[in-house]
Amino acid sequence: MASSSKSPSNTDGKNELCQLLQWTADNYSKNAKLGFQAPIIQELERQTCIRISHIADDGLAILGRVLQQHACPNLKSVVIIECRLEKMGIVEFCRALAVGNLSGLEALSVQDNRMGDMELIAIAGALGSGKCFTLKRLYLGSDRDIFQTEGAQSMAEVLESGHLPLLEDLSVRGVEEEDGMLAIFRALEARKVAGLKSLDFQGCAIRLGAVSVLARALQFSPHFCGLIKLDLSGCRTMGDDEVIALSQALRSRNMVHLWCLGLANLTMGERGFLEIASLLKAGHLPGLQYLYATDCDNTETSARALIEAYCENTSLVVDMTVDWPSWTFHNDAHDLMVRNEALLEQQHTIACGKDLHRARDRDRSVDTSLVEFDEHRSRPSSSVLFLIKKFRVSRWKISQMLSSIKKCLGRKRSKILFRIASLSSRTRNRKT
Repeated sequence: MASSSKSPSNTDGKNELCQLLQWTADNYSKNAKLGFQAPIIQELERQTCIRISHIADDGLAILGRVLQQHACPNLKSVVIIECRLEKMGIVEFCRALAVGNLSGLEALSVQDNRMGDMELIAIAGALGSGKCFTLKRLYLGSDRDIFQTEGAQSMAEVLESGHLPLLEDLSVRGVEEEDGMLAIFRALEARKVAGLKSLDFQGCAIRLGAVSVLARALQFSPHFCGLIKLDLSGCRTMGDDEVIALSQALRSRNMVHLWCLGLANLTMGERGFLEIASLLKAGHLPGLQYLYATDCDNTETSARALIEAYCENTSLVVDMTVDWPSWTFHNDAHDLMVRNEALLEQQHTIACGKDLHRARDRDRSVDTSLVEFDEHRSRPSSSVLFLIKKFRVSRWKISQMLSSIKKCLGRKRSKILFRIASLSSRTRNRKT
């Protein structure tokens, strides 16, 4: 193939790295490609986040070969999106992951590339090598990617292996068989991944059996106590029975920090909405701010139940994005949400005011005692001041401590501090 000496130009909107990769792939034979790594390496070294999009498979293969031979520990995020991937490109990139040359990688996103099980298995093999232990965010698949049981099971093995101990955000979309989701949920139930904050399984085949496993993991595993996002939107196999089964987990203490719940585009109807309204009315999910449940059958009965939840639970301030039966329901829900927000703000202001007054009284008490002590003898050292403010006991207890200090003024400073510490310790023990 004839080579061209012209450098790539930014005429198609691609970033510079994508242009270099595609230009190298288009203009040089396979044997000559490795001789033109310098510009690519230079570009990689000055980046901490790279986004690869709209390039052919051979362009990604070149990136993989370069990364196999050159370590990039400063690279924190890699996004591969909307590329024309075949086997070679993703395999070469995954080899670079397995070698460990991306030892500082924290985020990996491979989406909208028309992937299948082969690509997912390759990615899982690289993640299971143990060289990606710094990974915190993993996003795989979309509505254009189709995975079956085999690919999902390979990901489940990685999650269960313990090789991703720092993982916080997990997104796996496009799994079309329930057995694959069962494997993933059972892997999460194994508690090998601690500290998950976000779960996204949009567009996957999730039926009652898989939901039961997921609900059990969310409800009983302490690793989900910090979960802030759960998105099951687009799972058309989920109906009322599945939502009711999931609600058992949503009522647990593990879900108190859940901030965003996605249930849009399910086959959920009135019974599912009534269950959601019931748990919100009872005060479960106190941290919930956003509920997405559009493209579901929200009847007048279930809509009234959601309105009643706002009325009965004045702490409920969730922004519900649902298909209301009429604008009247929509406006009533919005007005009640605004009312509850105002009530919470008022309660917060009052609470802050009380805390401020208590703090001022406490500080005034400490300052008065210190002034009295200063008049009798010399001012205490900074260490003594720290100890008195640290334990935050009452004025009477502080007076006891100060009188003890006065008696011990002739002793060494170390003995004075020991007496203060022992008095404070006895005070705290009596309180408990």
